[in-house]
Amino acid sequence: MKQLMVLAVAAAAAALLVSGCVLMQNSYVDNSEFDLELARPGAAAPKIRLGVFKNLSCSDRRFLVRMADGQLSVSEYMRWRLAPELLLQRSMYGAFAVEPEGEMSAPLLSAVIYRFEFDERDRSAHIGVDFTLHRDRWRTVRADFAEPVEDWESGAARAAAMNKCVRRAIAELNGALK
Repeated sequence: MKQLMVLAVAAAAAALLVSGCVLMQNSYVDNSEFDLELARPGAAAPKIRLGVFKNLSCSDRRFLVRMADGQLSVSEYMRWRLAPELLLQRSMYGAFAVEPEGEMSAPLLSAVIYRFEFDERDRSAHIGVDFTLHRDRWRTVRADFAEPVEDWESGAARAAAMNKCVRRAIAELNGALK
């Protein structure tokens, strides 16, 4: 009798535990990683040398979102494949003829990213970057652009909007090199 009672209590506890786990389960959300599109430089692409690229924005590999109240929030489920400064630096290989280290004929390009985020208030992607070019003298080009996100809930749509921002920043830089 005692064994039967212990067995019944154990079975009831197991049933309660299993039903609690099923009811309390969070839905699974897959982590997604995104990248910027890489272009191939054209035949007339300006030559540059790559210097230091710094990221002074609050963004890292996780998508950074400025909320409606101005607070910053990071997404645990949508991430960049690389840190913003590396994404931007790698994009230069698709836009310019990057000279190998040791070559000194092309201007040296450095960059400081001060904004790389999504804004919930206007549902847009934002990039802010100061490019510094040096050959015989220093020259700074400020690129500050925003692009609307077509589908706010889609990480791919957010990445596409940021890609447009980066392309516009590169076009601004390209204009300064001519």
